[in-house]
Amino acid sequence: MEQDLVELCGLLVSEAVTNAVRHGAGKEFTVVVLPDLWIEVWDESPVLPRLRVVALDSEGGRGMQLMEMCAPGYQVLETAAGKAVRFLPKGW
Repeated sequence: MEQDLVELCGLLVSEAVTNAVRHGAGKEFTVVVLPDLWIEVWDESPVLPRLRVVALDSEGGRGMQLMEMCAPGYQVLETAAGKAVRFLPKGW
């Protein structure tokens, strides 16, 4: 169980960081594990992620679906200098 949770955390952080790098508006992003064990990925883009409908054979566009499935209750927060995606992996 613990190994599954570690792998899930890695998957979700990887997804959020990939999106920060790919879609972020600047050169910086941060990953923070908060005291309550929520994980937060921040980037400089003010553009908020959105749930998309994608074709079955599409190679991308499922990040928010993944968050909904694996981190229900995730949050997208607007900040003064961009946005943050904050989540607590399912089973934590």
